Amino acid sequence: MGALWGNIIDGAFSIVAAILAAAVGAVISARITQKKLNKRYEEGTKKLEETEAHLRKLTENEVHLSRDDENIIFFQEACKAKRVCLYTVNSYKWANIFQNQLATNPNIFLNEIVIMIRKKDNESQAYLDDLNNIIKIWKKLKEDNRIKKLSIYGYKNDPDHYYAKFGDSVVLTGHVYVDDDNISGTQIDLRPIVITREMNDGKEIIERYEKHFSEMIDKNKENIIFEA
Repeated sequence: MGALWGNIIDGAFSIVAAILAAAVGAVISARITQKKLNKRYEEGTKKLEETEAHLRKLTENEVHLSRDDENIIFFQEACKAKRVCLYTVNSYKWANIFQNQLATNPNIFLNEIVIMIRKKDNESQAYLDDLNNIIKIWKKLKEDNRIKKLSIYGYKNDPDHYYAKFGDSVVLTGHVYVDDDNISGTQIDLRPIVITREMNDGKEIIERYEKHFSEMIDKNKENIIFEA
């Protein structure tokens, strides 16, 4: 009888011990989970602060940079890049920037430029005439050997944004708005968002733009306008 009570008491202690162990484990687990949550919160806060600091820096730069200064910076990035990818409406802005900068820097050339321009089946003749004049600028730069390699593709969709990708280092992107007063029927945001490789997730974002551009080229590879 004494042995039986001993077994019962031992069993009771085992059950209590198990309950206590589970309770302690739950507390420790909760503490670990809370610790992880705190760490993730701190990391997220730090990341947000870094992004805000970067945006403030860009805003400060915009205050001090003239339009010409911005164009020079963009041109310098283009010169350093192995390949420049332009997803545009008609590439008018970039054609003028590169033409003007190359004219004042006779010893500089661009390695490779791949351009995507809007050329739908129902474009107005005025738009097509304007587009052909812009293409002539690009062709002339290629003929003068200021661009080593040039490819121009047409696409048929209505873009809601544009971007320029300089190698794998910088992307400039902005919105495209409807504007019936312009020949192209659009108006572009001339204050682009600047994405650099050094930013948080900058490398991944630039890679996504590369993926988008590659898919657009593949989709429109039959719509080659110029290649040399």
